Amino acid sequence: MIFESIGIFYASLSIYLKPIAKLSCENMDSKTEAQTIPNPSLSTSDPTLPENAAFKITAVLFLGQAIGSSAIVNIGTIGSIIASDTISERWSGLPSALHGIGAAIAAFGLGTLMSHWGRRNSLVLGLTVGAVGAVIVTLGLMRSQLSAFIIGLLILGAGKASIDFGRFIAGEVYELKKRGRAVSAVVMGGTIGAVLGPFINGPLTQLSERLGLYQYLGVFMLPILIFALIALVYNFFLRPEPGLVAAHITKSEQKPDQKNRSLREIFSNPAVLTAMMAMIVGQTVMVMIMVVTAVHMKHHDHTPTNIAAVISSHTFGMFAFSMLTGILLDRFGRAAVISAGALILLTAALLAPLSLHLVPLALALFLLGLGWNFCFVGGSTLLADQLSGLERTRIQGINDLLISGISAIAGLGSGFLFASVGYAIMGYIGAIASLIPLFTTLSLWLRERNLKLGLNT
Repeated sequence: MIFESIGIFYASLSIYLKPIAKLSCENMDSKTEAQTIPNPSLSTSDPTLPENAAFKITAVLFLGQAIGSSAIVNIGTIGSIIASDTISERWSGLPSALHGIGAAIAAFGLGTLMSHWGRRNSLVLGLTVGAVGAVIVTLGLMRSQLSAFIIGLLILGAGKASIDFGRFIAGEVYELKKRGRAVSAVVMGGTIGAVLGPFINGPLTQLSERLGLYQYLGVFMLPILIFALIALVYNFFLRPEPGLVAAHITKSEQKPDQKNRSLREIFSNPAVLTAMMAMIVGQTVMVMIMVVTAVHMKHHDHTPTNIAAVISSHTFGMFAFSMLTGILLDRFGRAAVISAGALILLTAALLAPLSLHLVPLALALFLLGLGWNFCFVGGSTLLADQLSGLERTRIQGINDLLISGISAIAGLGSGFLFASVGYAIMGYIGAIASLIPLFTTLSLWLRERNLKLGLNT
């Protein structure tokens, strides 16, 4: 079933991306034939790139996202139940926070490393480190060692950071007008694993119990196999080196007198701040509510099947409509999509506490995922638009450092908030926070409109 689903999505991806891949490669051939890569780690003996290079890279990253999401989607939800049962309810957000902190540190390291060692090698290293972290988590659970569980979750975050970075790499191998669809195509890959992932919990739990092991051990053993598999796929099939294709695209878009900017100059750009705010707030609101929903449902006697159904509806909303998001981004612009995402997040946060029944909870969590998708994909695309080739990996690494770090704090704090004020107040906090990207995006839109009006007068 999983492989059939991947086949269907791959066929859809071909229809979705091949036309824009051809356009992007034609752009490369016509504008940058004499391009030489200054970084020796990105050099190649073949001066010409395959016509379908951009499509091939995006398809491999899509596959990595599809497989990888099945390994990491359960860590936060199952981890919250483990922490609630073994430590206390207040610490239910600890596993998600540790995983997020590890991803934050790894994202910054990957962003720095990619400029010197290339995209492919850096991703393979991050996935390998993530697999090692999963081994340590598994040993910690088997031996009931909390310290090993904590250290392993931190290291395991490197795998998540490597998978998440794929969206930026896909965006940089396409020209500006097609970048939204490229980013959304990779994010869409998460649909397969994110929807099927929660339903793997049951068989994994049953298998662990039959073997006389801790019931949730299989959930944390899965990333060992998945991360190792994706590392092999990237090592052999993520070719040509994405940095080469990105360099061609960058030179075709870059102005002759354009220079690399300092961090201060980049972060003083309102569009950069708007993009980062959309991703950070979207991720924070989503994590804060999603992490405790499983515990909230368990308290009200929902079955594991019901909990899995709600989490699957949430992850379906997160990833399934990414194709539509990319089309909307390229057609209506980044600001419109981010604003819509903020409004959907607000609606979801207010709707989630209203009912304890399965269908309303599933609808609220679906909307929470969809709002996150609009903010996350829209923010990722807007950020990529604002950066030159040499700026991208560094700034995108800092961006993912902030996203993972702040959402980790939100995940940790969500347990304490839930135990102190309850699920309803958390929803209201999420709704208020959702206003931030809405206002910043509207402010950016008004600023750009005024600038255009000023130029036209």
